[in-house]
Amino acid sequence: MLLKPSVISEEKYYGPKVALLNKSKCTLCGKCMEEDLCRFHAIGKGEFPVFNSFYCRGCGVCIVICPEKAIDLVEREAGKIYTGKTEKNFIVYGQLEPAQLGSGKMVVQIKNKARNMALEKGLELVIIDSSAGLGCTVIASLSNCNCALIVTEPTLSAISDLLRIIELTEYFNIPSFICINKCGINQVNEKKIIDFAREKEIKIIEKIPFYKDFAINNTGEIPVISCPESELSQKIINTWKKMLSLI
Repeated sequence: MLLKPSVISEEKYYGPKVALLNKSKCTLCGKCMEEDLCRFHAIGKGEFPVFNSFYCRGCGVCIVICPEKAIDLVEREAGKIYTGKTEKNFIVYGQLEPAQLGSGKMVVQIKNKARNMALEKGLELVIIDSSAGLGCTVIASLSNCNCALIVTEPTLSAISDLLRIIELTEYFNIPSFICINKCGINQVNEKKIIDFAREKEIKIIEKIPFYKDFAINNTGEIPVISCPESELSQKIINTWKKMLSLI
């Protein structure tokens, strides 16, 4: 959103498969509509069984129970993957449609596309910007990475996520570094992060104070580093330089 890339190409993204009824084969036996058969409540009653693609998780139990083989799992378009050009570099990103599944799968496809583009254009680095928390997208983002910069903040929820992400990076043997954002808003929680990093022997490469300008820039869709003379911009640039020296 902030980088405002110009789109070079786009392609359809297909998420997990969903059940589809072939009415020409259906004999209305009703087995697929039996109560509690579909744990996701994706099959309703009507003249024919009604399959709700938003509820369906593609588990396939309805296919197993159908004596007429009238149900198939089919691909469904769930979003788009874009290749774009920013002012300084290339970017690959995706947009998932509302209520669609497969965010982790989308991240994997984006990473593969970005890796191929980097090889094709002779680029040395692929930077993966993951979402917050510890969901499928974060796990998919971390897989096969050379290192991870974990941006946290001195709040209880962020510290909880930090501890769990470090467990994940340790499991994958991914070298990790920490950047503390919004320093100063809670010194007690900030000390917890510092103590945890010391215990785990994880380097804290930068501490970025809370800046009101950041919120103002976001509201105006202006990247912080577009104002290189600002203190916040310098902090972010220094973080990047430190990361380059460590990888």
